[in-house]
Amino acid sequence: MKKKNNRLVYIVLCVLVFVVVWWHMLFSSFDYTDTVVISKWDTINSFYTHLGILDTFKIRMYIRRHPDALSPLQPGSYSFSGSYTPSSFLSTISQWPQKRYEKITILEWWSMYDIDAYLTKKKYIEKWTYISAVSDINRITTLSKNYDFVKKFVESKPSGANKFPLTLEGLLYPDTYHINPDQPIVDQLILLQLRAFRDKVVSPYGDKIDNFSVTLRNAWYDFKLGWYNSITLASIIEKEERNSNNKPTIAGVFLNRIQKDMRIDADITLCYGLFVGYESCTPKVILEHLYDVTNMYNTRIYSWLTPTPIANPSIATILSLLHFATTDYLFYLHDSKGQIWYASDIQWHNLNKSKYL
Repeated sequence: MKKKNNRLVYIVLCVLVFVVVWWHMLFSSFDYTDTVVISKWDTINSFYTHLGILDTFKIRMYIRRHPDALSPLQPGSYSFSGSYTPSSFLSTISQWPQKRYEKITILEWWSMYDIDAYLTKKKYIEKWTYISAVSDINRITTLSKNYDFVKKFVESKPSGANKFPLTLEGLLYPDTYHINPDQPIVDQLILLQLRAFRDKVVSPYGDKIDNFSVTLRNAWYDFKLGWYNSITLASIIEKEERNSNNKPTIAGVFLNRIQKDMRIDADITLCYGLFVGYESCTPKVILEHLYDVTNMYNTRIYSWLTPTPIANPSIATILSLLHFATTDYLFYLHDSKGQIWYASDIQWHNLNKSKYL
């Protein structure tokens, strides 16, 4: 009889422990302070990044028991600060549709100067606020710890470019973003742009960028391009050619010219050295500065690549570099209709000039 009583006590204690643990799992509170930026296709998993394993498990179990507690996610910035139960946490998320958000579209060929001008014109920021933020070395250092591709980008910056300030130019992915105007605009936008770069470039193609120097060697090029210079060259291609069908060939032309120690000769690059947006850098401005030896971004004067990226390339442009066309072309020009004409030597190129310009 005594053994039966002991067994009963043991079972009751186990049940009590289970109930206490279960209650703790589902109803106990946890501290959470974070701002989570949600893009169009993000899921509830985006909120778990800075939560512990136990707290994440609590929320998952609560959602399993109460699936209606999770509302469809809307793009924007979700801010948390305080103590939450799984129920109040999900309730906070569900309140988001009541908040307003605005759509910001960053175009493919824009640089940080264009983005700053756009945000200033929209009255989201004071002039130079965005430029200062993406040039903030403390911010870049922190982001390098959170994003491996930012770390690779920073660490692969050539020593010869060290006299030029380090920025996030090249990683600020061009896309359409939803921003909460009641939260810091620039902080949200930078985070969204980096996450878009991670999701659209790094996750599917990061290994190809890692191994791009091997790709070049296999194609009989005897120079290397790490992360920094690969993004730099992609940014030049982005600015030089709008037609995606032509970009792989343009990439091949630049690689051929580098191989032969020729200058890039891409006139548009000098605009970046003027510290202005590309909309302000008209053909007249380019012509006026075409032989400016003080502009280190002038690829008619200086060999190799520009000291830094000059824009923020799209995935289409980055892929055009990673899958460059193998040709013997060294020159190209556009006629008045936008048709592109290639040449393998200067005589052929001059003939194209006489025909099409």
